[in-house]
Amino acid sequence: MLKDAALRRISKNELSAWNCGGNTAECEKESKSNMRVTSGMINRRNGTTARDRMISRNGTKQNKTGGMERLASMGASRAGTALKRTERAGFERLENAADQLTGAAEQLGRRADNGADCAQEAQQFVEAYNSAMNMLDGAGGVLNNYYRQMMRQAYSDNARELEEVGITGSAAGKLALNWEKLKEADPELVKKLLGTTGDFARRAGSVAARVSDNARANIQSLSAAYNARGDILNSYLSRYNQRG
Repeated sequence: MLKDAALRRISKNELSAWNCGGNTAECEKESKSNMRVTSGMINRRNGTTARDRMISRNGTKQNKTGGMERLASMGASRAGTALKRTERAGFERLENAADQLTGAAEQLGRRADNGADCAQEAQQFVEAYNSAMNMLDGAGGVLNNYYRQMMRQAYSDNARELEEVGITGSAAGKLALNWEKLKEADPELVKKLLGTTGDFARRAGSVAARVSDNARANIQSLSAAYNARGDILNSYLSRYNQRG
């Protein structure tokens, strides 16, 4: 459009030379001046358009790059969140297993203290003990390894007498119960090993309580990290939605 206007202006100037009072030099001078002005306008217009296109391309490139970085960050955040959820689920299972062992030890202890038949309670204790040991084997960590060793030590310190009341241990640290042998065992020995003040069941229950406390602390720590990570992710999403 500007080029067409310039051409029309130039044509008009050429025609006006016929009306310059016969002074052709003055008409040519005026025409050249008008052409320079018009060319300058066109050049400035073209330069501005090219600069705008360059700025637009750079801005688009930066937006794409920034968007990719934000998406990568969000992807890493989500992967970290999934890992935290898996870890938390593991600690929750460990806490539950430890709580069950603590409860089973208390029930067995009360029954053994009374000198009554405690085979059913002993079986529940053995199953809870094995479940807790399985969870400790898979949990890892310095404290959990220490607690697993304490559980093993509680058994090994009383292994001979426990065998007399029908409780035996495997190389893997798991227990087994012989019901008949327990029923025939000396009630005082049963009380000494499995009672509320006994050498084995009480110690195992005490360690289980520590395992539960440690698992709960890890759950709380992971929950705090998950909430903080969620706040960061929501902030990124909010900014991304606002900026497009």
